[in-house]
Amino acid sequence: MNITFTSQKILSAEIWFLFALSALSLFWIQLLPLITLAAIFFWTIRLIGNGYLTMRTPADWGIGLLCLAMLVTVYATTTLEKTMIQVWRFLAGIALFYAIVNWCSSHSRIRLLFTGLTLAGLGLALFAPFSVLWTFDKITFIPELFYRYFSILVSDSANPSVMAGSLVILLPFPLSILIFRWKRAGKIDKMLAALAFSLMMVMLILTRARGAWTAAAAVFLTLLLLFDRRSWILIFLGIMILIALVMVLGDMQILEVLLYSNTVGDLDTRLEIWSRALILIRDFPYTGVGMGSFQEAAETFFAYDQYAPAYIPHAHNIFMQVAVDLGMLGLVAWCSIFLTMIYLSWRFFRYGKLKGEQLIMASCAALLASQIALIINGLTDAVVWGMVRPAPLVWVIWGYAAAISIYSINRVKHFQTLKHEGSTPEFNPNLNQMN
Repeated sequence: MNITFTSQKILSAEIWFLFALSALSLFWIQLLPLITLAAIFFWTIRLIGNGYLTMRTPADWGIGLLCLAMLVTVYATTTLEKTMIQVWRFLAGIALFYAIVNWCSSHSRIRLLFTGLTLAGLGLALFAPFSVLWTFDKITFIPELFYRYFSILVSDSANPSVMAGSLVILLPFPLSILIFRWKRAGKIDKMLAALAFSLMMVMLILTRARGAWTAAAAVFLTLLLLFDRRSWILIFLGIMILIALVMVLGDMQILEVLLYSNTVGDLDTRLEIWSRALILIRDFPYTGVGMGSFQEAAETFFAYDQYAPAYIPHAHNIFMQVAVDLGMLGLVAWCSIFLTMIYLSWRFFRYGKLKGEQLIMASCAALLASQIALIINGLTDAVVWGMVRPAPLVWVIWGYAAAISIYSINRVKHFQTLKHEGSTPEFNPNLNQMN
């Protein structure tokens, strides 16, 4: 039997096998190493059958540097068992990233993954009432009686902030369907997007996570501004309302409300956590303290002066957390990948708009809004980094952005080739030039 044909048959199962293992690893972390081993197996098959390990992406150098920083953190950590869990989860994210890049090579697959991300948000929203350990604080407009209808059905419950951080980076996908694809989407797609968006917003509100609320507002404004530039009026009105609130309530009162949480406490406690993170970055700039070791390092080297919760697993800022875990090399590598995804999302949003390819335009608008949500929520939290189970979700979104860029570039090259040969190119949405 032809080796190439056999390898293609095996490789067709790669993305589904890795996604299944990743979903199961949310409940059984013992499965995390198997994701990396499976990825190595599929990469080997691709090398034998196709002559290359994986498709190249604009983020490869950043990912390589991040892997180098990860190796250093394994050497530097004093809590090897905790660190290895984060390392395996980190590698699982990279495996998913490249699985998507190698699979998502046609118009139909781009659309399928767009729908899949919408379904992922809907699934999280449906799962939230039975998996989140709900907390209560000063916000009184949400009656506590409402939460009595929820009951924990899992042994390992999630923090509300973790759920909110995952929901808010998925929120742009159903919302983008409603804004950009309303005229062309079918009834089922519209109903699915409306249901997913509604339930996700309800769960986001119930988490009482202020950072995620701010990120959700940024998602709305970003998508509206991309859809119609006249929406800048809404941004102007938002700024005016914010200025009015600051004048009435005072800037410190606004910060207190926005930064307060039940798990961290008030603004003073959060500032104290950030100060400890900055000291750790200063003292361990090259190696970091090891992935997942923030709590032990902070408590060992620097006792908290003011009141702080007994368990503070991370720095509550994604930039600080990456630097604490992996050192400055890791932070530079992570930021390079993030900025690359911002650039790709913006570039191919403009490409989709220029060429009239609505799916590309809607997908890239959602990706851009998702990155903005990631960074805004990341200013006050680090719930999408390695210490939480849904952390590979960020790599799935990044893989989608990289896949769209490769698909679009190959389509342009194909049409240029046809034009050069004197043929009349016809639109074929399922064109695959990446095999």
